[in-house]
Amino acid sequence: MIPSKLGPYLLEEVLGRGGMGTVYRGVDPETGERVAVKILAPDLASDVQFLERFQEEVQTLIELKHPNIVQLLSFGKQDDVFYFAMELVEGKSLYAMQKAGYHFTYIETVEIGLKVCEALHYSHSIGVIHRDLKPGNIIRSNDGQIKLADYGIAKRFGAQQMTMSGVLGTAEFMSPEQAVGKPATIQSDLYSLGGVLFALATGKPPIVGATPQKTLEKVVTTKAPFLTSVAKDAPEELGLLIQKLLKKQPENRLKSARSVATRLAEIWEILRERAEMETNLVLAVEVDIVVAPRDGANPTMVDARSTGSGRAAESSGRGTATRPQTGRQSGPGQRPVPGAGETMREEGALPSLVAANRVIREQDYFERAVRVTEQESTEQPSFWGTAALAVGVVVLLSVSSYLIYDRVLRPRTADELWVMIEPAQERPMGVLRQINTFLEQYPDDERVAEIKDLKAKAEAFQFRNALALKSTINKRDLSELEKQFLKWTDDDHESKWDKQAELQALITFHRAGGAPLAERVESCLAAAEVYRRMYLKQAIPEVDAKANEINLRIEAAERLEATDPAQAAEIRQSLIDLFGDKEWARPFIEPLRQRQATEPGGQ
Repeated sequence: MIPSKLGPYLLEEVLGRGGMGTVYRGVDPETGERVAVKILAPDLASDVQFLERFQEEVQTLIELKHPNIVQLLSFGKQDDVFYFAMELVEGKSLYAMQKAGYHFTYIETVEIGLKVCEALHYSHSIGVIHRDLKPGNIIRSNDGQIKLADYGIAKRFGAQQMTMSGVLGTAEFMSPEQAVGKPATIQSDLYSLGGVLFALATGKPPIVGATPQKTLEKVVTTKAPFLTSVAKDAPEELGLLIQKLLKKQPENRLKSARSVATRLAEIWEILRERAEMETNLVLAVEVDIVVAPRDGANPTMVDARSTGSGRAAESSGRGTATRPQTGRQSGPGQRPVPGAGETMREEGALPSLVAANRVIREQDYFERAVRVTEQESTEQPSFWGTAALAVGVVVLLSVSSYLIYDRVLRPRTADELWVMIEPAQERPMGVLRQINTFLEQYPDDERVAEIKDLKAKAEAFQFRNALALKSTINKRDLSELEKQFLKWTDDDHESKWDKQAELQALITFHRAGGAPLAERVESCLAAAEVYRRMYLKQAIPEVDAKANEINLRIEAAERLEATDPAQAAEIRQSLIDLFGDKEWARPFIEPLRQRQATEPGGQ
């Protein structure tokens, strides 16, 4: 039975079900924060291998913060129920939209592809592969944002998932190398992206088999069809890009999400230009025509579709020309082409693709084309204009090449890496890649000692996060040392000085004798030493404040000694009781003990 509350979240209605489990709408009653809570399916929750491997990567997934990625917020276990909380996105997956009858235009397909590339470029740059990119894991929110969900989770164990009941659509978008059990790479995600673009453009995956196993076999052995063989009016440029992404060998695909985004941006420009050309060449039979007589009289409007001869029926006012469909034409199961006079701005299209209102003069349609042709034939190209254009192109290419080199290819200087690392000193896990690069490339830099401390801190944080997650899965797997380490590194309100003292005692106890230690013990003690140093540093302001407080109380006792010695003795004794076991307070407390011992009735 599913509890009504998991962790801090009250569960509300079910949002969806899938191979990994069931998703609920959740709310934190204290903060009002709304989240999506996914409860893992029983077969996954009982898969020790899945849980152990997932815990190794959960912190990295939580650190993924990008506007096109659904953020993972937390992961936990309660009453044998495993769950994780995610950012709540109000909207539908692309798969759900298609299943409900929605047909994506080619412009929409390209724009979605661009947003997916932004998310992939970000995650790939920090070493995270999605592994399960498909329309069901891409959400379009109610305000039009594109979000990638289940990042790096669902595809950890793809081969096992293929046997699970209720898992649909995974095999169709799996790369050939994943289908034969090889590790997923950046190119694996790009293959899946090609499958997603194909499915959005045609309404079905590029390769489908009778069963998941048959589909996997075809993914490995069968070449995907060319886009225009399935959707006759699809842009050939988009088909060529998809064909490149669906190559069987990873090395034959594009190398990065950024490269794919560049191609998609070019295709978007081509589609935009074609849309404008179609708008400018709109036929009279497809629009309302405004007749503007040559004598300057008021224009009249006719509907060419309602008059067989096309002659005008007089009317006052102005007509509106609307642009033709730029994507697929209306047909069975597709959105109809709006009629004349309707606004032709399709959902998801950019504002630049919406045609402006135009007035078309009767009998001038072809005459205007002739005049434009004659004008172009009489105009001689300007040498200086051509030269300026050429120079501009060269400058643009030079700037673009420099930016690509500067942002992608050029090794970062020590100062540039330090600028990225320094602000993250409290959370160094997010810049661990930059830290490793710094240590590898600049071993003689004066900041290396500080960088090494940050690396040790990041690794200690990762160690503790993995240990804490392991504890939620099965606490019996933890040694007594690991349990004590978790206790004294918990983010509670305990004194930092007390924490570092307990950790020091823990380290001293296990290192006593100098005998070689097991790797597991050594790793825990190394992390404990990092936390101890961190707490000791944080305890300095705390100790200073308490030392000042002790001094004030001692001074108060001295002032009372002459008038109320009994109360003065009580103050001294209270200080001994409170701080007598604190190492840092010994210089203050020992003199008080000696004085109390000499007092009448003292101990």
